[in-house]
Amino acid sequence: MERPAKKARCVTKAFENFTVAELKAVVERNDAFALKEANERIDQLEQQLSSKEKAVAKLSSVDARGLAHNILKSIERQFQAQMLPEKDLSDNQAAKLTDKTSEGGREIWAFVPNVSSEVISELGLQYDSDGNIKTRFADHFFRNLPMKVLPGTGGACLRLHRNVNFKYTKAHSELKVFGYYQWSAKPKPKAKAKAKAEGESAAEDAATEVEGGGETAESGEAVGTAAPRKVAPSPAKPSPAKSPTPSRAAAAAPASVEAGEGMDVE
Repeated sequence: MERPAKKARCVTKAFENFTVAELKAVVERNDAFALKEANERIDQLEQQLSSKEKAVAKLSSVDARGLAHNILKSIERQFQAQMLPEKDLSDNQAAKLTDKTSEGGREIWAFVPNVSSEVISELGLQYDSDGNIKTRFADHFFRNLPMKVLPGTGGACLRLHRNVNFKYTKAHSELKVFGYYQWSAKPKPKAKAKAKAEGESAAEDAATEVEGGGETAESGEAVGTAAPRKVAPSPAKPSPAKSPTPSRAAAAAPASVEAGEGMDVE
């Protein structure tokens, strides 16, 4: 019976027993293994980068105009939620609602995250020379001025001030909007609208008078320009028949003269 062959023992050498060729082979083997790991790591990072680029492209393909419209509605709702009446505020904050100074009013804020530069341009916001977003008029920015009507006050409301300020943090893509609101009485009808209504009524009256005068003038013109009445010619008196003979004509002439003389005598 044959005995199995014995496996060769792995004998470790001390560092000083390695030759230069053996040390060179060990280093090259280690470098190849490290290079392989580095290439695998690079492939993983490239795959992650491609997936992130696809996600960014998908987000950029979103309709910027529709997103800006939704952001505008969100800011308006945040403002209206913070418009509190005097009874829900402290004395210090309630006094600001009736302050008529230029900086009067109670300050309110609105925060919108993940706002891109395309959405900023769609909102109509522009930068000044210092890199800050310019102040906008509230009625132009919101299209309709945010307000909250107070029940039981006869039309009084809480109204946003004219100016709206902005602050954009580019590192976090966060837009901050802030403004001031105050108590406002029931708005009176505008003088221009009232004058316009009076002008329209006066124009209608004038048009009515012109129509009446036109009818009178037309009737007058009809009378003045009426065709003259034609007068029927009177029938001509029959002329006495001429005598065919001169003796008869001579005899008739003295007779008529005698008759005329007889009438004069009477």
